[in-house]
Amino acid sequence: MTRSRRTADPAGRRARHVLLAGLVALAALLISPATAQAAGTVTPTASCYQPNSDGSVSVLLGYVNNTGVTQTIPRGPANVITPSRYDGVQPTSFAPGSHPGAFALTVPASDAWGGSWTLDGVTLSNASAVSQCPAGTSLPADGNGLGMTMVMVGAGLVAAVALVVSRRRGRALPAHAA
Repeated sequence: MTRSRRTADPAGRRARHVLLAGLVALAALLISPATAQAAGTVTPTASCYQPNSDGSVSVLLGYVNNTGVTQTIPRGPANVITPSRYDGVQPTSFAPGSHPGAFALTVPASDAWGGSWTLDGVTLSNASAVSQCPAGTSLPADGNGLGMTMVMVGAGLVAAVALVVSRRRGRALPAHAA
């Protein structure tokens, strides 16, 4: 009498369940809708600018979220920087409160960023009218934290696949080879 594969390998079945749960969680993160809008707005702000040694200028931008909850506003009509060559560096997750230095937008000095940032229906324009940053102001790192999140999710998936593969290979080895 042969036993079915399902009952013969409970460890492999657990590994498949762990992998499946991880994939379901990843799918939920990637396809979940934006956070529902609470009462209030998320307003873009410009703090200051800093000249760089290469002749470019970094404009320190931030936001005020007075909704009381973290808001997710994906890049698009409700979260867009113009001209489009600068779009894509802005955050998409906005914690409650005032965040004056959320990110820096670096532009050539000749451009002086005469563009705008529209966020949650409010448009910030002419950020070049802000004053120069005080000496010693450190600019925020690039990105909005999504890069590290994606690295961690990717590492988890690779580890889950490696676990499944190693268990399958271990099962395929003859008893005397181990």
